[in-house]
Amino acid sequence: MATERASFGSPVFPTFLTLTSTPETLRLVAYVVSVLLGGFIVFDGCREHGRAYLGRALVMGVGFVAVSFVLISAFITPARLPENFAIPLRSWGLMVVLGMMVCFLVQRHFGVRAGLTSDQILSIWIYGGLAAAIGARLLHVVVNWSDYEATPLAALTFWDGGMAFIGGAIAALVFTMLYLRRRGLGLGSLDALVLGVALSHGIGRIGCFLAGCCYGRETSASVGVSFPPGSIAQFVFATEGRIAPDAWTPHVHPTQLYSVVMCFAVGFTLLWLHRQRETVPGMVTAAYLVLYPFGRFLVELVRGDPERQFAFRYPTDDPLILSTTQTVALFLIPIGIFAYARLRRRRPLRSAAEAVEVMLSPQG
Repeated sequence: MATERASFGSPVFPTFLTLTSTPETLRLVAYVVSVLLGGFIVFDGCREHGRAYLGRALVMGVGFVAVSFVLISAFITPARLPENFAIPLRSWGLMVVLGMMVCFLVQRHFGVRAGLTSDQILSIWIYGGLAAAIGARLLHVVVNWSDYEATPLAALTFWDGGMAFIGGAIAALVFTMLYLRRRGLGLGSLDALVLGVALSHGIGRIGCFLAGCCYGRETSASVGVSFPPGSIAQFVFATEGRIAPDAWTPHVHPTQLYSVVMCFAVGFTLLWLHRQRETVPGMVTAAYLVLYPFGRFLVELVRGDPERQFAFRYPTDDPLILSTTQTVALFLIPIGIFAYARLRRRRPLRSAAEAVEVMLSPQG
């Protein structure tokens, strides 16, 4: 049943601002931004490695600017863009970008203490991000293989949508562990990177609330929220014929806000754990593998959006469990508990390299 009453869910703005521009203005802005980023590459490289690194930093900075100029000149042209066009700035994208910035700053703060350099963190972001995209897409395709069985090549069309966050997180985690081990860096460095993710993930979930995606089941509880026209939730309800095209949604669980609270609770719990004297390298990562999947499992119980995919449906008519995320969580939680207990029994380790040996040795 639809409701026209404004409620706690009223401040939802999928597009919070729309900018108008011309190809010439946009191209000029892109040129300026690329030069500033190139300058930052040079500055950050010299600050990290000293003046002896200046030559290499200049090559990297100039190379970045040159490639950027070529791409800008090729794609931001009047032939490709109308003379006056609109650029929608979306709430979800803004919060994701903000979350990524916070994540990088946190990882850099703790990573330097753990032996990571800015270049290494940036490399992990680039290649780990690629691994995450592949893992997220792969898990989505595996779970929804019936949609791709007739045309398997459609699995490669990731731009049409279809990603599973937890698949991307696992792929990024595996890549990062291999990267750190190859460079002689241990679980202390991994803990620093995990802290960045844990402390910033909730910011992106705020974007989910503002956009109206990842919403919950209908509820009569006082915590229920109603999403207005223009939100993703309202679009889905209206498309399914459950409400009028211009009506607000029924009250639903604000699962996005549940996730925000859960993510920040996990993040600050890990930060507290990281600061404890008896904490050894790897314990923060192991705790994350327990706390975040457990929190997601609980939030998934009241999720109601159609994007929520299921590996096993129970009950079959209106499933509460087991979504893809819940299924993966059931595997991750025991792994995290085992790793945490194993590390806790050990004395404080002398080095991150010794921590890697503890985690990878065949004997507990």
